[in-house]
Amino acid sequence: MRRFVSLRRNGALTEMPTAWLFLGILAPAAAFLCAVRFQPWVSPAELVGGGFMVSVASLLWIGTASICLFTAAMLYGARGNSACTRFLLAAGLATLWLGLDDAFALHRDVLPVLGIPEALAPTACGAVGALYLLAAWRAIVANRPSLLIAAGLFLAAAVNAERIAPAAPDLAEAGLTFLAVAFWAGFHVLAAARIVEELATGRITAVALSSARLVRRA
Repeated sequence: MRRFVSLRRNGALTEMPTAWLFLGILAPAAAFLCAVRFQPWVSPAELVGGGFMVSVASLLWIGTASICLFTAAMLYGARGNSACTRFLLAAGLATLWLGLDDAFALHRDVLPVLGIPEALAPTACGAVGALYLLAAWRAIVANRPSLLIAAGLFLAAAVNAERIAPAAPDLAEAGLTFLAVAFWAGFHVLAAARIVEELATGRITAVALSSARLVRRA
């Protein structure tokens, strides 16, 4: 029996509307926050004060850093685009630093031990951010920057939680910070997925078809 090959064009991440990606990040994050807020077993204040939210956010931080660094190593080994490799390497290292700082308060507990005053910790964080932007700004612009802007807006809102929700500033800060981390993670995971998609040229799939299926029945 003769066999033919049909070429079928798959969808691509670049064709997906940004609004759908935005909702894809926001919906599960918001559902998780609602579960934390309205579950009947433990008060939300105890979950926030006990470090539960920080632990969950740390999973997002470290998971995102792992994806970025693994993809950067894969691109380097495959001799892929050097700019994309630098972007993912910078993103992975910056995310790893932010995740470790969020989980272990490096700026408060570790840097002073190394001789860096706690007052200079914001400068260190700013330097990490500046190096990340310097190494990756072109890739950021090319990879749905609105998602990263959303992360920055949620983080800015978290800093001003006392003004936004004076009745429960700790809960508001924890929730808004979690949303910021979710959008940071979503932006970088989507960027890594798009880069892998382009590297693998997986937009065209070969499908083997039997000749019997190509014959029109009367």
